Amino acid sequence: MGNFYVFLKIHFGSLADLIFYLPPLIAAGIIFWFARAIIQKIKLRDNYKPARKAAILHEIILTLFFCWCAFIFCALLADSYLHPFLAKLYDGLNPFKGTEFRFSIGFQPNFVPSIFRDREYFDLEHMLLNAVLFMPFGVLLPFLMKKATILNVTLLGFAISFFVEFVQHFVGRESDIDDLIANTLGAFLGCLIFMMIRKLFPKFTEMCRTTVKHNK
Repeated sequence: MGNFYVFLKIHFGSLADLIFYLPPLIAAGIIFWFARAIIQKIKLRDNYKPARKAAILHEIILTLFFCWCAFIFCALLADSYLHPFLAKLYDGLNPFKGTEFRFSIGFQPNFVPSIFRDREYFDLEHMLLNAVLFMPFGVLLPFLMKKATILNVTLLGFAISFFVEFVQHFVGRESDIDDLIANTLGAFLGCLIFMMIRKLFPKFTEMCRTTVKHNK
């Protein structure tokens, strides 16, 4: 598991995973940002600077959305693949030595919400954290979609969460309908926040939706 991760778990609890994966996520976001800048520089040439400047908010939102997707990917494959590598790296060990990447089937999926299955196992904090986890999806995605509605954003959040829960079963993790419900609720609440931002700050919303391509 790694000494550093154990330290984070003891002192930060449920936030340990986010802190643990923060450095590679920041690195991935920086690489993504500069990769897009290089590609746009090649495509736009002399028009690059004004087009990039006009779309800077959109680029920031797109980068944040990419980082969110990267975090979901990290969380999905963490236990079997990425986690052992990072744990050794943070502890000052050779991450390529003795690290085993194993494929395993997870626990039996839970199809009944825990509040109906067994109230003693209902974890409100876990549900809230899973809802918060998908709120960035609900907030950021509508900025990147022309015709975003609460319905389609919520359905997309449900579809992504369902895919994550399905894949988790095949990488040694537990698939739980509680997570699916909480993730979907998070996407819904995030979209409500976006709708509020659009209502209060329409000009800001349009600026965030201005892309480099539209400013050629």
